[in-house]
Amino acid sequence: SYKALKGVVEKGDASYYVESAAARSLGKIGKATIDGKEKEKKTLKLLDTVLKEKSGWNEVVRCGAIAGLAQFKSSEDALDLLLPYTELGVPQALRLVAIRSLGAISLGQEKLAVERILERLEALSREDFFLTQVATVAALAQMEVRGAISILRALADHSPDGRVKRRADEAAQKVQKKIG
Repeated sequence: SYKALKGVVEKGDASYYVESAAARSLGKIGKATIDGKEKEKKTLKLLDTVLKEKSGWNEVVRCGAIAGLAQFKSSEDALDLLLPYTELGVPQALRLVAIRSLGAISLGQEKLAVERILERLEALSREDFFLTQVATVAALAQMEVRGAISILRALADHSPDGRVKRRADEAAQKVQKKIG
């Protein structure tokens, strides 16, 4: 399966959605293989190549690569590849997927990496753009640490948009329930 998916990711496909699904699935298989660190490095390198070299309608292919990176929950290398795509200047569709992926990748990271993720999400929560705030709430809702609750509460208190306030409140309750 890995070889077949790798071939689709490397050579491309007529459908951007097929390439995207192959990149996402490559991440799932790459992190689950018995081969360990060597397969992980190869997969991360391939996904990084997709992010740097591929393009396509509405960033569909590169969003699949971001989703593939998010599968490496215990890899700080994957987090290092993911974080730059949450910065301003990255195409919006790709940036929003990268922001939401921070929540997924946080679940297996070491404490220092989780703190890096929280710092980045806190900075993102201060942006005024509605979709960035919603993506930030979605990322924080996936996390299982107290720091996520404080960011969500601050976002709920300071956002002028009622939709963001409601989502942040609900997400804070969800995280609180997860951590007990």
